[in-house]
Amino acid sequence: MTPSPPDPAAWLPMLRATRLVAVLEPQIPWRPGPELAVTVRGAFGLAVREVACVHPGGACADCPERGVCLVPAWFEGRGGDLRPFALRVAWPTGELVDRARPIRATWTFLGPIPRPSLLVEALHRMARAGLGPLRVPHRVAHAVAEGEGAPVELAGSGSVPVWPEPVPLSRLVRIPAEARGARVDLVTRVSFGKRLEGREPAPADLVAAAMARARHVAQHQSVALPVRWPDPREAVGRWLYLRREGAQRWSGRQRQEVWLDGWIGAAEFGAEIAPFADLMAFAEVVQIGRDTSAGLGVVQVTWAR
Repeated sequence: MTPSPPDPAAWLPMLRATRLVAVLEPQIPWRPGPELAVTVRGAFGLAVREVACVHPGGACADCPERGVCLVPAWFEGRGGDLRPFALRVAWPTGELVDRARPIRATWTFLGPIPRPSLLVEALHRMARAGLGPLRVPHRVAHAVAEGEGAPVELAGSGSVPVWPEPVPLSRLVRIPAEARGARVDLVTRVSFGKRLEGREPAPADLVAAAMARARHVAQHQSVALPVRWPDPREAVGRWLYLRREGAQRWSGRQRQEVWLDGWIGAAEFGAEIAPFADLMAFAEVVQIGRDTSAGLGVVQVTWAR
């Protein structure tokens, strides 16, 4: 009897994640700028810091708790460490936020969360404190944590419920039975960082970015990946359209402008994408490139039928 070939996606169950989905309903209608995801990331990060902080004025450098505080040690990531979450808030530029069309935000947390109650408290604090230049208050109309077992409702008042344990990423990733081709849309800007060395990205760079993301997540979770993918350049592909978008945002915490530039476009791949189907399906869930915690790197994969 011929043994079955090894499953090329066997690495996905080795990585774990939970997901937080929240619907934020504004008290009054308001119109966000083009960087709503960055606005949500900044407001959520500030709320996490305010909930966790025990030092007057939030001066981390002089704080005696710095060695054990979850903000620099986990939420922000130390040095070049992976920030342990990806944020997705896709919003059409110029569209009004109101009760009929509230904000939907999704956080994918990679690995275990040291203090889940911190995130729940921060979510509600962020909503009450308000979003945007006018600090419009919001109500958490709906919020669930997805992991092991049934989704846990977080929108109600009262005690913080038990946060679910992380699930294998294979439960969140959808890989086609047969990959005959794919279209990959860059829903939000993808920033390849220094990888391009000044050149325009090739479609294969999307595969390379997904591969780098998988290895970085695995390293963060102390997992040795058992798979070896082919050279990403074998994916070939072509751009249906591609453009670079410059963007910058003032960071109150860093006290400087932060560059959030990247590429928007759509790429088409033929059957050569098949050996990388697991990577592209993975990229749909955890995003790729730089600044995924600020909403960048969102991709959508449409598989050829």
